[in-house]
Amino acid sequence: MDELSARLKTVYRAALFFLSLCLLVWALYPPLRGMAAGLLIGTAASLVNMYYLSMKVRQAAEIAESGQKRRFNLGFLTRAAVGVLAVMLALRLGSDVELFGVILGLLFWQLAVLLAGLFHSFKR
Repeated sequence: MDELSARLKTVYRAALFFLSLCLLVWALYPPLRGMAAGLLIGTAASLVNMYYLSMKVRQAAEIAESGQKRRFNLGFLTRAAVGVLAVMLALRLGSDVELFGVILGLLFWQLAVLLAGLFHSFKR
């Protein structure tokens, strides 16, 4: 689990940097304001999904270590509901938020974890 925590910390730092960059673009460059707002909403929802999934993976590891025989799920419906909520928020805000930006932002943590893992393996 130590490796999981290290990856999540790296992704969290990258996400904060990306969110601050999007906020700067939103504040300083009005033509891209809608896309930046969409990326902000999508990336924030992506981080919520990342932490929820990491919590569920830790729970699954604890169950596996204890040797208990019980059913366990990774909470896909909850994570899907967070994504749908982000899309509904973008639709509710209308022309102020780009839906495409929200969808791209929802994919942030998957791509960031992949890149962090590749970077770590090349560094080794």
